[in-house]
Amino acid sequence: MYGSFSTDNETYDTGDEMILAQDDGDGRGNIKSPPTPGIVLNHYARSQGRATGSNHNGRSNRDITSSRHSRPSAMSLSNITLCAALAILLLIIASLMFGGEEAGLIGHHGPHPMPTFPNIVLPQFKDIDGATVSPPPQEKRHFVRLSDPRIGIHGRHLLSSTGQLRADWSATRIVVEFSNTRAVWADIRSANMSKAYSQNESYWCPHYKHLYQTMHAENGPSECPYWFDVWDVYVDGAHVSTLKLNTLNSQIEADPSLAIRTLFVFDKAHMDVALNATWDNTTHTLVLFKRTGPKKGGTLLSGLIFDKDAVVHQARNPYLKGRRIEILGASEENGECALGTKKDFYATMLESSVVGYGTLLGEYFQADYNYVAMGSEGIVLAAKPDSAPYLKYYTRTLYSWPNPAWNFSSFEADAVLVANGITDWGNVKDPSSLLPRFAQNFAQLLQSIRDHYPKAWIMLVPWKEQQIKGMTAGLAEYQQTRSGAKDMKIIMQVLNQSKWPANYRGCENHPSPLGHLDYATQLAPTLQNLLGWNTIIATGEKSSTTSFSYMRST
Repeated sequence: MYGSFSTDNETYDTGDEMILAQDDGDGRGNIKSPPTPGIVLNHYARSQGRATGSNHNGRSNRDITSSRHSRPSAMSLSNITLCAALAILLLIIASLMFGGEEAGLIGHHGPHPMPTFPNIVLPQFKDIDGATVSPPPQEKRHFVRLSDPRIGIHGRHLLSSTGQLRADWSATRIVVEFSNTRAVWADIRSANMSKAYSQNESYWCPHYKHLYQTMHAENGPSECPYWFDVWDVYVDGAHVSTLKLNTLNSQIEADPSLAIRTLFVFDKAHMDVALNATWDNTTHTLVLFKRTGPKKGGTLLSGLIFDKDAVVHQARNPYLKGRRIEILGASEENGECALGTKKDFYATMLESSVVGYGTLLGEYFQADYNYVAMGSEGIVLAAKPDSAPYLKYYTRTLYSWPNPAWNFSSFEADAVLVANGITDWGNVKDPSSLLPRFAQNFAQLLQSIRDHYPKAWIMLVPWKEQQIKGMTAGLAEYQQTRSGAKDMKIIMQVLNQSKWPANYRGCENHPSPLGHLDYATQLAPTLQNLLGWNTIIATGEKSSTTSFSYMRST
């Protein structure tokens, strides 16, 4: 049995059964405010007999349907026969959509009732220059290395034998709970793993300037851009500081104190507004969130510093057991350009995975999440001549270092979101010539994902026409090369941005925070339906049914 689907004037054959979900009935357009709860999304909404969004107009773009039928025949049919066939097909589609596990639509997972979704919210994300204070002298410090078991670490990272942490993938998070200290500091600096955005600067610097000129960005660089990692600091849910690791390591070598950065100071003004507590008898939760992706040099975090009498408690896991999401993709997934406007061009301070749709979904469902996304890295092609195909990096612990390989058993994903392909199709003049190579490489990526996560749902989440076509060809090749049964736990949900208003886009046509929020709202019901995840955190505030949330809503 095979499936096919149409977008505008083309029909794509998946080569086997595939589930497809698409925003249906609302068009996702003309949105004047953040998406309302339960806006939808896919065929599960249709089963409710109504559209759950309230601020949208009728859809006029692609129509994606789920089907389970034979390959289309080239025979010409009479009108009567055609009408009869269509009627039968509609009955089959309806039974697949609403028949649940008995219909064999989603393998061993029967559909769960469509929930009433509260709003997904954006966390606080605007840059903050936090208060600073000198750290205590060495003899009055409580120094905690990142290898300390009381510290919680989320996201791909590498710990050295001396307890230092290196990270270059986006959305690495450090969680620490403490009490009885005036402030918190960190010994943190650039890891200098790949300080430049491209190691071939003789190519990239002039190319970068040419790009922003041809794209008519008004706020482009006057010279080769300087890239560095950026971390956001949250204390008890409040965004309190933004750390820019833009101090050169040569300067730190001359003055080591420059590596000691203040994360948070318990000053009276902040106590009254953000925490409403006293620092000396209350346990607080601090989270360091790496909001920039690879190619910014990476981060070396040697340890956290407290006052000598501080107490560091065992950090609670903010996520529920059995809820893990992995996000594969490129610059959009990392939140590149999210904080910019159409007048801007790519820049470090305009990037933030804090507002990325993967983060929003993870925090919404209280599911742990790992980002394995990198800008300018394609399945086959890339935007730079010194880049390699994506699969080379997918198995790494750190993007910048080929070894050690990532231990996939340390993070067994339940859902894998795959958004690759934009870079490939944006860097080829003849898409048809690239399609066979893309399909082959994409099939290899799907096989790698399945080998590492035998039980996970794989969600293909394209939005661009050629990207959809490439993923479909790759999926067909993957299914055909499998030695055993076909993979029934792959779903494609086409993300719809066709009628986004201007404020849903950042710079270079990338999603803004509102765009990422819209993506998350499109995907949430599908994740809930496939995995049965109830919504635990919906407002960013603490919930009586869970431990804590560290990202208070805007």
